Formats: sequence, C-alpha cells, structure tokens
Amino acid sequence: TRTVAFHFFDGLDDSVPATVDVTVTPTNDAPEVVGLPAETTGAVGSTLAIGSGLSLVDVDSPSLAGGSIIISLGSDRQVGDTLRFALGSTGALTRSGNDVLMNGVVFARFAWESGTGGRVDLLSGTDAALATSLLKTLEFSGTTGGSRTLSIQVSDGQRASQVSGLLTLSAPSSSFGSTADAVDTAVLDEAFAAAALLLDELD
Repeated sequence: TRTVAFHFFDGLDDSVPATVDVTVTPTNDAPEVVGLPAETTGAVGSTLAIGSGLSLVDVDSPSLAGGSIIISLGSDRQVGDTLRFALGSTGALTRSGNDVLMNGVVFARFAWESGTGGRVDLLSGTDAALATSLLKTLEFSGTTGGSRTLSIQVSDGQRASQVSGLLTLSAPSSSFGSTADAVDTAVLDEAFAAAALLLDELD
C-alpha cells in the first residue's frame, strides 16, 4: 500500500492537502514457453531438434522450484514416434537416473516418462535459464509420415501455461524410378543401334 498526497492550486491559494491510499495486489503470472513454431517439418526417420529455438520465461518469479515441465504428443501420434529430452552422461548438462544435473548439481527430476511424453519436476535452485537449457534438448523422431500435435506445459508450482505445435514428417523423395527409366532407355537405344549396324553389314 502506498499513500499519495496531493493538493490543488488555483493560482492564488493552495487547497487543504488530501491523501489517498493506493493498494497494489500482486498477481502471479504463469511461466511461458516461447519459440515453438506452428509447425516443424522433417523427413521420416530424421530427428527434429524441437528444442533448439525454445526458451522459458517467467516475468515475475526468478525461482521455478516446485514447478514442472510436461511434454506430450496428442491422440494423433503414430506407432514408432519418440519424444524425449536428449540428455547424456557427459558435459555440463547431464542425466543420472531420473536426476537432471547442471555442472554436477541436481536441479530437476523425471517424475515419469514414456516414448511419447514425460514430466520433469523442477527443484530448488531452478530458474528460467536452467529450465531453458533442459527444453533445448527436446527432440522428436518418427517412422511414419503425417502430422502429430506436440504440447508443452510449464508451471511455477502455482500457475501453468501451455503451447502446442504440429510435428510433420514426410517420406523422403526418391529418384530411383526416373533413373531406372533413363537407364532402360539408354540400353534400348544401344541395342537398336547395334542391330542396325549388323543389318548394314549383312547387306
């Protein structure tokens, strides 16, 4: 609460001072994921680095302890789809069992995961920068063409927000057929030329 004092002046005299109390009630804004395209495309069998352009922002809370990140594919997912955080055992950002570590310090923990989704709980000391580093490892691959709906939900422990985007895979193009046709035509041309030469010799 702040007290604001004011008075009026008509050019000759001041009014009696007055005060008014202004109370500002804080509200908690949910963290947000930014940078997810409406659609990410690639070839069947390739790996889409979904997280490369993602960031997590929270305008009013430096700490995300008690929050979580949930990733999932919608009901349009296909057999052979894999959605995961690509975490290794070496480097600054690593995974050991269910723990996620930055420079050896645990800041997040997998609560559950499957081939098409998972939930990571954010622990003490986690801020937007650490959460972003985890998001940037998110990747997807699939063995079937078509589109799937990716959802990412982030929470600071009190409020949550969600973003969605399409992941579309297409079969790689092949020039095998046209190449084979070209080879067959060349073989036929050579055969006809040889036959014509043989007839000329017989004559």
